[in-house]
Amino acid sequence: MEIAIFFFFWFVFAIVVGVAANARGRDGGGWFFLALIISPLVALLLVLVMSSELREGRVRKCPYCAEFIKPEAIVCKHCGPVPGVPKAASMPRPLEASQP
Repeated sequence: MEIAIFFFFWFVFAIVVGVAANARGRDGGGWFFLALIISPLVALLLVLVMSSELREGRVRKCPYCAEFIKPEAIVCKHCGPVPGVPKAASMPRPLEASQP
C-alpha cells in the first residue's frame, strides 16, 4: 500500500513540474515525462533554475489561443494568422517564373 502512495505522489509532482515548465514557456509534456523518469524534485529544480523564455522575449503568447509563438511569427502555428500584421505581409511572395 505504501508503494502505491509513493507512486501516486511521484505522478502528482511530475504533473506539477509539467505545469511549472509550461508556465515558463517550456514544453510541459516533455518536462512531465522527464520528471517521471528522473526525480520530480530534480526536474522541478531544473525548471526553476532555467530562465523563462517569456521574460527574455524569445516567445510571446498568441492573442487568440494563448499558445507560445516566436516574436517574429506572422502566422500562429496553432490557430492561424496573428492580428495586427497586415495581410499582405503575412502572405508569402510567389516565385517568379524565369523567362527563357
